[in-house]
Amino acid sequence: MLNDNPLLSARGVGMKYGALTALSDVSIDFFPGEVHAVVGENGAGKSTLMRVLSAEEPATSGQVLWNGKPITLSSPKEAKKRGIGVVHQHFQLVNTLTVIENLAMGAYPTRGMGWVKFLDRKKMRESALRHLALFDLESKADMLVGDLTVAERQMVEIIRALQGDSRVVIFDEPTASLGAEEAERLFAVMARMREEGICIILIAHNLDEVLAISDRITILRNGQKIDTVSSSDVCRDELVGLIMGRRLAEGYPSCQTPADEKVLTASGVITTAAGTQENLSLHKGEIVGVPTYIGAQVNDLLDSLVGARRVPRMSLSLKGKDLSNARQEVRIGHGIGVVPGDALHDALIPNMTIEENIMLSMSGQLTSCGVIRRKKAREVALRMIEELGIRPADPTARVDRLSGGNRQKVVVGKWVAAGASVMLLDDPTKAVDVGAKVDIFRLIHKAAQDGAAILFVSSEIEELVGMSHRILVLHQGELRKAFVSRPFDKQTILAEVVGGRAPVRNNLQ
Repeated sequence: MLNDNPLLSARGVGMKYGALTALSDVSIDFFPGEVHAVVGENGAGKSTLMRVLSAEEPATSGQVLWNGKPITLSSPKEAKKRGIGVVHQHFQLVNTLTVIENLAMGAYPTRGMGWVKFLDRKKMRESALRHLALFDLESKADMLVGDLTVAERQMVEIIRALQGDSRVVIFDEPTASLGAEEAERLFAVMARMREEGICIILIAHNLDEVLAISDRITILRNGQKIDTVSSSDVCRDELVGLIMGRRLAEGYPSCQTPADEKVLTASGVITTAAGTQENLSLHKGEIVGVPTYIGAQVNDLLDSLVGARRVPRMSLSLKGKDLSNARQEVRIGHGIGVVPGDALHDALIPNMTIEENIMLSMSGQLTSCGVIRRKKAREVALRMIEELGIRPADPTARVDRLSGGNRQKVVVGKWVAAGASVMLLDDPTKAVDVGAKVDIFRLIHKAAQDGAAILFVSSEIEELVGMSHRILVLHQGELRKAFVSRPFDKQTILAEVVGGRAPVRNNLQ
């Protein structure tokens, strides 16, 4: 049962950027000892609200209350002193400093008198070890942050947010860069924080996670609060309906029958439990789904197909052309496009524009005698922006300033614009809001309609069921089960993912 008195509140909060209204009359209460998720599509106002609550930006109207009393916070540092910490999606850590140094950053303890001050390393170490002990990370104290695992860096971020006795901690997409096992450890840490009376505000796109770990959920749409509901009183489909104004199932395009023509054929990349080699074929207009989870080793398959991983005795044919010994850049040049899960770091050049990133995949089509055809490039960029609903609708906008969903749209869009004959999609909708997912689904469907063969890897079974012509379940690189006819049953596929081995038929052709 929630405490009767909210710890942190927003009352009639509004935010305008010129003529753009990012938030309009938003009122929410956050209580001690609860996990309160805030969900919505890109542009719904989630990040803006968090920036207001953490004093990164002042609201243009309304109030922020602490224990029922209005407060004015001038900076994140002041918010931290008040007891509001933030765990950012993109780590705010310095890789070349140790864990201890990162934890002290911005508030180094000193000793001395008057003008003469010295860094108090003993106090800095004692404070760090005390906090690291809460997460069994004392042994990592003197390691460089750059040498830690992603999960360990996430824990260091959490410890930074908790320092100073934070009573409210805002998590911004905390599982976006974590595997399933790492995410489970994070959820255990969040449960411990909740038991200690800390209020957790969770910004997340993964609705299954939201429903599993949150107590209450606030839905924002177009800068307005739609509702606050108890997690136990709403199912996933109902939550999607509140976020989008319609059900996600309505966002899956109708599945067209693929052609018999094989676009890509590969051998030596998949085996059966008996150790025999299986051929993998992707047909023109076909979407082949593959669930990804800890132990599936799906990344090895993707790396092998694109040429990033050398496999002895592997053969690969693309539209009848033998590319078995071709390097990665050669395979990409022949029409194999790759859409990784982390678009910003693995597929885009952050300080370049939307238009420039799209041009990278189609330089041969947009140049004449070595000169870039700028007018044509602008036309292509504007067309992809319109088709995908990329925001802002500005081809000169830098991609590192786009939301995660819009960055992912740019990556998918650049391969569609280039006319890739094969697209390898590595969990393309991970950490993407439901509205952006529908746009990406539509674009994947369009690429298939235009003749592309697509290998669609996803951590969400529901997406695979809604989008795929075939679904292949792998475990440690071996084929566990092939589902070859629609409609698919989500529970049956999920049972194969989490259960034991089943007899395998050769349905890769």
